[in-house]
Order: sequence, then structure tokens, then C-alpha cells
Amino acid sequence: MAAPCPVDRCRLRVDVVLEANDGSLYGAHAHNVEAFSASLLPLNQDPSLLMVTLVKLTEDAEVVSLLCRFAHHRHQPDISSLPWETFYELSTAVEKYKVYSAMGVCKLKMEYSVVEHPYEVLQYASGTEYDALRDRAMKLCLDSHPIECFVNAKKLGLSDLMDEAAAKTLDLPLSTVEAAIRGQADWQTTLLTWMIQREALRNEKLCLLLKPPAATQHKGGASRCDDWHVYYKAVTMAFSADPDGDLEEVITRNKGLLRRCSYCLKSVEVWERAVNAMRTGVGCLSFSSIYERYAGNSEDW
Repeated sequence: MAAPCPVDRCRLRVDVVLEANDGSLYGAHAHNVEAFSASLLPLNQDPSLLMVTLVKLTEDAEVVSLLCRFAHHRHQPDISSLPWETFYELSTAVEKYKVYSAMGVCKLKMEYSVVEHPYEVLQYASGTEYDALRDRAMKLCLDSHPIECFVNAKKLGLSDLMDEAAAKTLDLPLSTVEAAIRGQADWQTTLLTWMIQREALRNEKLCLLLKPPAATQHKGGASRCDDWHVYYKAVTMAFSADPDGDLEEVITRNKGLLRRCSYCLKSVEVWERAVNAMRTGVGCLSFSSIYERYAGNSEDW
């Protein structure tokens, strides 16, 4: 089982072989691995034994090679130019195996990457003690990955962020939400709470749909032009076809039917603001308030 150490001119005896997920083998040194990492070696490994131990890892070859390089008293590898996918896998592996010499530099680069890759940083930080990084990533995920943000915020007991994220998931299919929360200890109660909140949102949408903004008097005294009736019919039909859809988007998308009628467009602007206020939770029951009502004290999450 010959496998050279990937570090140039390393003269230490190879007594550990790390196998990547493609079968590639990399020589390492038990004393170094034990000093630089908390869990790369098996728990029963005795570095004093004159035998080679094979350790199979789930990471790819480049990441395993980098792990070996970080376990040396040498200049640490330059990870600044790594492709994002490789860097992400390395960072999660570093936390998984507690490779102390690499943890700081990976965390620092994750902090610089959080705006561009908020979801991946959230996944990375969720299993660590990097609370500030995790919370920042969750807030950035609100728009791009609301369901993942909701699941993580609920798990961590961050009720304000959870409520904000939950409100952004109410347009998602039921199957998507169920798949995301299934497996949690109280996933059925969570799903029921979400469905109740979604139903409340549907009712709010229906009220806004049935009571559009007051008409703006047109030139000549008419309260509505013929284009408004065409527009309103298109909006109601679109909502009927997809009651869980984004009502504000439907209202905005059909504005072209008004043919630039400035009077009716003013009414649409009022309508858009009302729907946006509803979507951001103004006047609506929050997820946590509904959950507490049906599941008891929300502090027990």
C-alpha cells in the first residue's frame, strides 16, 4: 500500500494512508495527523505501532491532498485561488475532522464569501460555533433560500428571523416545505402551523382581491375606465388559478393591460403597497404566535 506524502521533500515515515472517494491514496504521518487534527485518525489508532493504517475518507482527491498538506510544520497551502466548490468541500472537511491549522483561514475566507454564497456559508456555519457568521448568512438567505433560512432559524430558536423567513415561504408548494422540515422532532406540528399561516395569507389575499383600492376619478367624471375591468378580470383569473402565488407579482405583471391610464395606475400602486404590507407581515399572524397557540410554549423548541 505504497502512497507518497503530497508535501515536497517530506522525509517523515508514512504510517497513515488517506484514501479519497475516487480511490486515490495519500501518505500521511500519524504523529502529525494526531497533532494537527482531532478526528482524522481512528480512535483506536496507536501512532507508536510500526504499521500502516488506511483511513477512507468521503472527500475528493484534491481536498484529501490539502488535508495532508495542512498536517505539516510547513508553510500552509495557498487556498486563495481554489474554485469555490473545492474550497467549500475543504472548509466542511476541516470542520468535520477538526484540522486546527486550517480552520481559521477557511473561516476567514467564508466571511469574505458570505454575500456571494450565503446559502453555502449557512450550511458551513450551522454545524459550528461561528454564531455571528451563521446569523449573517441566514439573514442574507431570506430572499434567495427562505425555506433553508426558516428551518435553521427554527432549529436555533431565533424567533424573529424564523417569522421573517416563514412569511417568505408561504408561496412555496406544500411538498417543498414538507421535504425541508421532515425529520425534525416536531415536523408535523411545524407543517400544520405553516399550513394555518398559509391559509390566513390566502384569506388576506382574497380580501385584498375582492376590495381593490378606491377608484380615482378619471377625466370626464368616470370612476373606472374600460381597461380597468379587463385588467381586474385578468388579475382575478390568475389568482384563481394559483391562490398560493405571488399576488403582488400578478398585480404588477398585468399593468400593461391598463395602457398607461395614469388614473388606474395610481390605484394599482396603492394596491401593490397594500399587498406588500401584507406579505411582510403587517397585521398578519406570525408563525411563532400560531405555533405557540397550538404547540405550547415556543421557548421549548
